Amino acid sequence: MKVYLIEGSRITTEEFLKVPELPVEFYGKIDWEEETSSYIPKKKYKLFNRLPSVLKALIKCIDQLRTIDNLLSKTDKLAIIAAAKLERERDEIAIKSAKNPKNVSPSDGFILTHNGINFLIANYMGIRFYYGLGIDHVCSSGNDVLGIAYKMIKNKIVDAAIVCGINSMASVARTSYHKILRVVSKKGKIMPFDKERDGTIFSDAIALGVVCSERLTEKMSISPLLSIEGYNSLCDSYHMFSLDPSGESFIKLLENLTKEKAEIEFIKAHATATPTNDKAEGKAYTKLFGNINVTALKPLIGHSVTACGLAELLILSDYLEKGKVPPVKNHQEFDPECGKINVIRKEITYKKGLFISVSAGFGGFFSALLAKGV
Repeated sequence: MKVYLIEGSRITTEEFLKVPELPVEFYGKIDWEEETSSYIPKKKYKLFNRLPSVLKALIKCIDQLRTIDNLLSKTDKLAIIAAAKLERERDEIAIKSAKNPKNVSPSDGFILTHNGINFLIANYMGIRFYYGLGIDHVCSSGNDVLGIAYKMIKNKIVDAAIVCGINSMASVARTSYHKILRVVSKKGKIMPFDKERDGTIFSDAIALGVVCSERLTEKMSISPLLSIEGYNSLCDSYHMFSLDPSGESFIKLLENLTKEKAEIEFIKAHATATPTNDKAEGKAYTKLFGNINVTALKPLIGHSVTACGLAELLILSDYLEKGKVPPVKNHQEFDPECGKINVIRKEITYKKGLFISVSAGFGGFFSALLAKGV
């Protein structure tokens, strides 16, 4: 039985501020309040006015989904799988409570948890009973929510899953510790696999996806975006904030995922443009696949941490639908320490083959999806 990503919606940053020094408030910051200032939900929702702006933006993303009514009319075996980092909002509540604890309501604490986000999605959509799950796998979360949905559908636990990744981390504190780790680009530019790369740029984002079984997709008469063909994840305790520069973690992640599968057409790399990450990925891909085509999408929208796997896959699906594989922006001169991969510099034709989407996060969380355009 096949599993399909049938649609998605997102709010992401499309450009970055260039600043002379760090720490800064943030690079890829979205003004959630401005994003929702003139927005009215499609249906009357009593909680809307009490929500923080980022969760109003989440409802805006839900309203952009076109298949939900059709989906809900065809099945009640649903899962909601959410991953979120709402650090800015937590900081705001901490400051508010420090001034006067009476200013904080019970919903202030609950609505920012995974339970709260699951509840919000289900309650707004009118779903009473569902399988709910919240995860925090940092930068691998966006791939993991899709992979968990894939497994639940494959095992016939549910017919469909709504998956969600939210990243709202635009605070001085969060940027400061990234600066101390020397992973933030002083150039203000993400340059994957490039000799001159000097780090990444973190960014806000919301991404939503709808994943369905083959049977339900046919029942709904929908043309899907992608077929999810496989998923694997692992954890490596090598280091809290770094990864093995040899690429062994990526090799172990991918070698079982691609066993007995047809040739891989290309890889959408995690590619944070930090020296260690890109070197480890490039070495691993070279060892497993040789001179394989590799693309990366963080130069377009920044590193959206909890949302990146899902947000980048939605962007990629837009290209694949047009028969193209996107190029890597800001790539000028390949770093030979990154193996012998072929970094895509100009759009190439997509031949409808299998591809891999890779993510990696602090604490040694790694995940990968095997997928195919439809």
